[in-house]
Amino acid sequence: PRMAPPATLPNLPTLPGPLAKLSMQPVNEWFLKFFALPIMRTKGVALIHPVSMGLLYVLCLYTAYLGMTWRNVRTMPAGDKRSSMLSAGAKAKDAHFKIGSFLLGGSVFFAIEGCINTWCRTGRLFATPHLFAGAAVAAMFALSASTVPFMQKQTWGAAPARWLHMALNFGVLGLFTWQIVTGWGILQRVWEFVPWQVLA
Repeated sequence: PRMAPPATLPNLPTLPGPLAKLSMQPVNEWFLKFFALPIMRTKGVALIHPVSMGLLYVLCLYTAYLGMTWRNVRTMPAGDKRSSMLSAGAKAKDAHFKIGSFLLGGSVFFAIEGCINTWCRTGRLFATPHLFAGAAVAAMFALSASTVPFMQKQTWGAAPARWLHMALNFGVLGLFTWQIVTGWGILQRVWEFVPWQVLA
């Protein structure tokens, strides 16, 4: 059964000095009204998270392929074969960077969106492995992105940064794959029990 969201959200501590008269209560009330809208509890909104994450998973596989393609070209010994593949390798590198940036933003955004939608529908969050692994995926994406500036410098730290980048991303890919498996059962329950239309 659905648990009702709280009637009010806790206010922030009183601000110092001339800001003391400001209150976050109107903002809290607005959030409550917005997230209590019937449309937030419909199947259509509930499906945004699994559909988006499925698409991000496919992009994750493709981005891994692009990254390995560039690595294979970059580590080739000098010669005619490497020279002929440098152009294609550079394109793979650029695409890897752009899609990877999108993956970082998308994974963080839709991880949070999934938590908010669950709270809107049920009034609580469920402390399951799916929730914690999803948080780990978002965090590891961010850590992976943080290694990129060090990978681009021709210093002693570039090689460790590249290995750490790959290790984090393969860890993400493994967790993401597990998320698809554990999320499938959740998706089935959403499809069965969440209505397409909520009137109130």
